[in-house]
Amino acid sequence: MARPLRMEFEGALYHVMARGIERRNLFMQERDHARFLSDLFAVRAKYGLVVHAYCLMTNHYHLMIETPRANLSRSMQALQTRYTVWFNRGHRRVGHLFSGRYKAILVEKEAYGLELSRYIHLNPLRAGLCDKPEAYSYSSLCHFISRTVPGDIPLDREWTLGQFHRSERRAQGFYRRFVADGMEGAGRDLASEVRAGGVLGGEAFWERVGRMVDGRYAGKDLDVPEARAIRGRGWGVKEIVPVVAEVWRIPVEAVRRRDGEQPARAVAMYLATRRGTETYGEIGRALDGVQYSAVAKAADRMKGRLERDLALRSVVNACERRLDESKVKL
Repeated sequence: MARPLRMEFEGALYHVMARGIERRNLFMQERDHARFLSDLFAVRAKYGLVVHAYCLMTNHYHLMIETPRANLSRSMQALQTRYTVWFNRGHRRVGHLFSGRYKAILVEKEAYGLELSRYIHLNPLRAGLCDKPEAYSYSSLCHFISRTVPGDIPLDREWTLGQFHRSERRAQGFYRRFVADGMEGAGRDLASEVRAGGVLGGEAFWERVGRMVDGRYAGKDLDVPEARAIRGRGWGVKEIVPVVAEVWRIPVEAVRRRDGEQPARAVAMYLATRRGTETYGEIGRALDGVQYSAVAKAADRMKGRLERDLALRSVVNACERRLDESKVKL
């Protein structure tokens, strides 16, 4: 299986996530949270990162990170290696701690940065871990709404608070209201707006990323699905569904409908999220109006199956070849 695209450039902003292997806990004791944050800010200092926000859940984490030096991969590898070595030693275990590589969504800072900050800080509330987000101890929210914050955590708050007011105290009050509005349903549904390749941004940002990918891989027939999609070799759901139906030898409606052929339908979702040009929300609406979260989950499960099931992978490859035949070679 091809590795996902890592689009790195100076000043890029990312929503970074990683889960424990087999969904096991990454944080089991108070000291685990403290150690992860210590490692995070040690890596921040070494690699020159800007850490805008964090939230440490039970079996996964969320980070909002900016990379002035275009070095996300090196930074995250260093962070997860440091923490894994410490965690394994402290909990008397061996082997991998994280489930594969981290996931990184490239984010348009001006259009989505504040929404991402709020989304990260509301995660514990959505997961039912607290009644109010400020009551959760393992996120950076207190740094934005409290007058007294831990001095040993050098969080980068300037950009976020600066979007609200020049006065720090007044900006904190506005940010508190901003987060509270999110609890009441305000704001954008970020997950539904992610495009293939893990890009969250408007059309102009999408085109800018496409130009960067094209410049970096010009003349190469790159075997990275997200890069192909960004470079203009992607497909829409309306193109994908008929091809999947043809390969499976079933009616098109059996792929499109909710009660249709589930393996074929899951393959269509997988291809749409990996090589498609539409957002998760648009994909869901085209497939009989399913929620974007169902699209994401089906695609993730299919990715896991393809790593184990060679026969299924062969069928998916056949779908990709037929779709590629309709596109001009890169």
